[in-house]
Amino acid sequence: MRLYTAGVTDINYIDPWLAILFVLCSLLFLSRVPMLNTINYAGHYRQTLSRSLAESCINLTVSLVGVYFLGIYGVLLGTVVAMLYRTNDIILYSNRNLLARSPWASYSIHLVNIILFAVTQLLFRWIFGSIAITSYSRFFLVGAGATVISLVLLLGGQTLLQPHCRIA
Repeated sequence: MRLYTAGVTDINYIDPWLAILFVLCSLLFLSRVPMLNTINYAGHYRQTLSRSLAESCINLTVSLVGVYFLGIYGVLLGTVVAMLYRTNDIILYSNRNLLARSPWASYSIHLVNIILFAVTQLLFRWIFGSIAITSYSRFFLVGAGATVISLVLLLGGQTLLQPHCRIA
């Protein structure tokens, strides 16, 4: 953002908390896609409609209260709270009602991913923390390095820690 907004002085565009909340929303959304697809493929949309409506109500309620006290942070927190509820609900419903297995199968994958994500972020800060992104070429070089590290850590870690998820 510093590179993109260089020379712009109207407001401060560098807000790490907004970035964290937006990334958290994306991660929560993406983590529920496989189980949500399972629900949809099984034709159980109607059976879970009330839960989807509950997510919307939670999001609206927490966001409206949150925006009063915290502004945009409150809206994003409302989305995170609602998505935490619904992601957990989707995992429980699809595993118990459709796949006839323990939800731990899904939770263990997410737990490993959270741990690997945290390790990756710490490693990024250690390796790239002192590098100032002052040009687009440096931005792309650091991005390429971060991509390689991410692929090795996340794919390698998931392969080692979740062998049952490997493609044979």
